[in-house]
Amino acid sequence: MENKKPGEIVKEYDVRAIERVSLAFTRLMEMGKIKNLFNFCQTHDIDRRNFERMRNQKLGSPSIYLLNVLRVNYGVSLDWLITGKGNWLV
Repeated sequence: MENKKPGEIVKEYDVRAIERVSLAFTRLMEMGKIKNLFNFCQTHDIDRRNFERMRNQKLGSPSIYLLNVLRVNYGVSLDWLITGKGNWLV
């Protein structure tokens, strides 16, 4: 996750991208493709605290690495994650 400097305004497009990452994560858990948050973060070497903070507080923006993990490992559309257009799964 890209960290913003204290006091820096989070851009609307960052908030929307975070919401789509969070939605994709929730849907993948409901589908049984992701076991739980801890396992997902450990498997993909993602800092769990930063991931939770991004999702819950809408801070920062999704990293290229995180977007790539969702695309390559779970078939989530990069176009949908970034723009919200198209189907969420490829």
